[in-house]
Amino acid sequence: MSREIKINHPGDGEWIMARVGGLYNRATDHSIAVHQDDEIKGGVVFTGFLGGAIFLHMAGTEGDWAFRDFLWMIFDYAFRQIGCRKAFGLVDASNLRALWIDLRLGFRPVGKLANVTLDGNDMLILEMERHECKWLDIVPRFYRSNITTVVKET
Repeated sequence: MSREIKINHPGDGEWIMARVGGLYNRATDHSIAVHQDDEIKGGVVFTGFLGGAIFLHMAGTEGDWAFRDFLWMIFDYAFRQIGCRKAFGLVDASNLRALWIDLRLGFRPVGKLANVTLDGNDMLILEMERHECKWLDIVPRFYRSNITTVVKET
C-alpha cells in the first residue's frame, strides 16, 4: 500500500469539487490530494483567494485519508505559504458528518447562506483564524514546507 500527496494533479480538483457540488477552475484553484495505490482517496481545493483569506473545500472517501501530515500540509499552505489570516469553509447544513469533521479540524460556524444548494439546502459558513489553527503546531513526519521564513502574525 503506497500513499502519496499530490499537488495540482490532473483531475483531482474536479474530483473533489464534484463531491462538494462545485466546479474546479484550473486557472485560479489549487488542489492537494491523497492518493493510495494510484487512486485518489480525498483532498482539498483552495478557491477564492482574497489576499488575507481563502476558501477550502474538502471531500474524500471513507477511511483514514486525512492523516496528520496531510492536515499540516493544507493549513501550512493556507496560513504560512500564501500568508492568509483566515480560512473559510462552506458545508451543506444537512451534511452532519462533514460539519462534525470540520468542527473537529478547528473551524467554527460564523454564518449561513439560505437555500443555495441545488436541493434548496442552506450552507453554513465556517471560519478558522491562523492563530487558532492547531495543525500548524504539528511537526510533520515525512513532509517539509517550501518556505524558509514564517509569516509573522499582525
